[in-house]
Amino acid sequence: MKNILSQFVFINILLCVLMDVNVFGQIRYKEDVISIENVSENKLYLNYTDLVSDFISISILPKETKKIYSKLPLILYSSLGNKEPLFVYNQCSFKLSTNKENNFVVTGTSIERRHELHSLKKINSSNLNQSKKTLVNTEKIASLINIAERDSVLSTIYKIESKYFIDYCHKYSLSDSLRNFGDKYLFYRLLKEKAGFLLSKSFMENKIPLPYRDSLINLKKYLDCGQCLNIETYRQFALNYLFYLEKVPLEGDIYDIIKNEFKGETKDFLLFSLLKGYANRKLESFNFNYRSFIADCRNDDYKKYITNLYEFNNLKQNSKNELLGADGSVLSLSDLYKKYPKKIFYIDFLASWCNPCIDEIPYSLVLAKKFVKSDVVFLYFSLDKNKNAWENTVSRMKLNRENCYLVIKDFDASISKQFKVTAIPHYILIGKDGKLINSNAPRPSEKKLSILLNKLTQLEQ
Repeated sequence: MKNILSQFVFINILLCVLMDVNVFGQIRYKEDVISIENVSENKLYLNYTDLVSDFISISILPKETKKIYSKLPLILYSSLGNKEPLFVYNQCSFKLSTNKENNFVVTGTSIERRHELHSLKKINSSNLNQSKKTLVNTEKIASLINIAERDSVLSTIYKIESKYFIDYCHKYSLSDSLRNFGDKYLFYRLLKEKAGFLLSKSFMENKIPLPYRDSLINLKKYLDCGQCLNIETYRQFALNYLFYLEKVPLEGDIYDIIKNEFKGETKDFLLFSLLKGYANRKLESFNFNYRSFIADCRNDDYKKYITNLYEFNNLKQNSKNELLGADGSVLSLSDLYKKYPKKIFYIDFLASWCNPCIDEIPYSLVLAKKFVKSDVVFLYFSLDKNKNAWENTVSRMKLNRENCYLVIKDFDASISKQFKVTAIPHYILIGKDGKLINSNAPRPSEKKLSILLNKLTQLEQ
């Protein structure tokens, strides 16, 4: 019972309303930044999914303030297993820590603002008690064999959660726009769960009554809200429906079906997600539909993202060199020896999805600044498979673009095999003569690295 409530009851949402909100889903951004200060004694690990459904991980050191640049509200999760989200609008600034249960604790605001920032646990628990009565005979919704019965339970929970949320908004006089946004978040989360039934074994084997089966297929009619794409649950709902379309036999090409049966920004998002999926699975359909997508899509960010994937995929197939520079140049390690003659290379093998890698970057930047006038060059070799994720990390972590390179064939590249890079983070030191000094060099956060570099450059400690 506790697991059900923690999964489905919309609690611990932080409602930052420091921007100008007019009608539902339409937000006028003055500055695309969220500022979070870690006031705990421990490092905080957070993750979120951005507008293009890329998974982003961040860490915040004690007493550090981290800025997240985003054009949409974010659902932040703790990476340490706690699934209670922070529902954060941009232009939101707050202090964050965790309690013994790893739940988020927000401070640094006025009493009035805390009513908006603090979780919905502050509401009277009567609705939760009603939810318990509804689910008293159900230990896990997923255990229900009858999908229609699951649907009924989910709908009941949605009604309870909606009332729970509205009561909170009334109690603390939160804006109608904010309430509408939360309502839509819950509504599309319900539809996301329902669309998930389209992927079930019972549905695929036609073991569901035809009327209910048709009702699930007809969920498509709710995918008509382009302005709702700034709501995570709407995007998840759209993706679940896309996965269904990819899984079932269709009369015609799925690209053409999406193009003809959906409209506006939602159509662009679905076509983008389709092409992105093709690229990730290395399907020929990606190259086949690429030019059609560029012609059909109206969203420049989507087109840039897919173009990056297209160009990088071609580079993987045709390039004899192994390193892609942030400036678009394609180089080999030998080219870097020529670019930085008589230099000591400290090479950081990393990736955007590797939290420990990202954690080390601030320390690396400090060391790079310390040794800026020395013979040490700090180089960052990303093993990302996705060029967009790599570029995002370079920008987000404020790395020197001149020293950043994407390893074109990631772990399969000869350079990765040469230095036996099978896991990351991984660091190596190469001497001025091009010979390997250390194939498993200390991390930037380790004091012995600074000592070692001092020794190699003959600098005073």
